Amino acid sequence: MKKTKIFAHRGASGLVKYENTIDAFNKAIEVNSDGIELDVRKTKDNVIVVNHNPDISGLIIKDHTYQELLTKTLSIGYKLATLEETLIFCQNKIFLDIEVKEPGFEQELITLVMKYLKYDQFYIRSFIESVIIKTKEIDKSIKTVLLISPKNSSDIWCNIFPNKKIKRTSCDIISPHRKLVRLGFIKRMHRKNILVSIWTVNDEQDMKKFIKKKADFIITNYPDKAKNLVK
Repeated sequence: MKKTKIFAHRGASGLVKYENTIDAFNKAIEVNSDGIELDVRKTKDNVIVVNHNPDISGLIIKDHTYQELLTKTLSIGYKLATLEETLIFCQNKIFLDIEVKEPGFEQELITLVMKYLKYDQFYIRSFIESVIIKTKEIDKSIKTVLLISPKNSSDIWCNIFPNKKIKRTSCDIISPHRKLVRLGFIKRMHRKNILVSIWTVNDEQDMKKFIKKKADFIITNYPDKAKNLVK
């Protein structure tokens, strides 16, 4: 039987002080995670950096240079990672699941990623459908992951039954929030040959449930716990 793969959310973010850092990625490797989920944005001077929020302590990433942002993070106590140094650090060590937080730099991103990784070493994921569509237009061999969230209650049934979104984007993997995995979600997706990557699963009982239901991927802040449960 194919085992559920465990991806470390923003690195092993529950095991270190600062998420989305080289330290967090190193910890994910140390605990034998199957992959790392990380977030990317672009600075004012066109450096692709690893950060979840659109700002760092009030400094909007797209409105500031990398050096300005780096100075801010160093004053806080950590180093803002660029995507390139992350790729170099993780190359041939661990799989990368790269979440694009903003549209508009897909070609730059793909060119950079392909400089260091092969097709079977990364995914491109996003909540933004245009990012998934653009990625496939640039290179259809890249595996893409469409994220879906329960936040918009008016769209809840479109997310529990995301067939139209899958068709629109031609994504390879669907990534629902754990609350959307209802009404036979995993089995329905598997019948369509779509893999399922569930986020963010930190409760051990939820981990056990999704492993038992044969989720393809679990994204968690605590990959050490999830890996032990898979074993």
